[in-house]
Amino acid sequence: MKVKQEEKEVGALQSVFPCSQSKILDHMLVMKDFDYSISDISRISGVGFKTTLETVHKLEEQGVFTLTRTVGRSKMYKFNLKSPQSKSIEKLAFDIAENRNKKLVSTEIKS
Repeated sequence: MKVKQEEKEVGALQSVFPCSQSKILDHMLVMKDFDYSISDISRISGVGFKTTLETVHKLEEQGVFTLTRTVGRSKMYKFNLKSPQSKSIEKLAFDIAENRNKKLVSTEIKS
């Protein structure tokens, strides 16, 4: 079953930086223990294939994503847990999510 974008919860990075790259980063951060093909990343994040391809290659050049293996003709990518840039992005996403959660709890307590 395909989930409409408006039915999905917006990821931490996308809530602050509403763009295709944030959608891709949010997905790859949450699923950082797994590798994905460009097609999978595109489908799951809801970003067009060409934009996903360009974004993944840019993030690979920056060391944020790493090529893990090739399955048939598909290259598989994973969030690079060892790069300084990835660690900074992960911390930022965690801080944003934590802040959002605090605001949500605060709102629920006041209600």
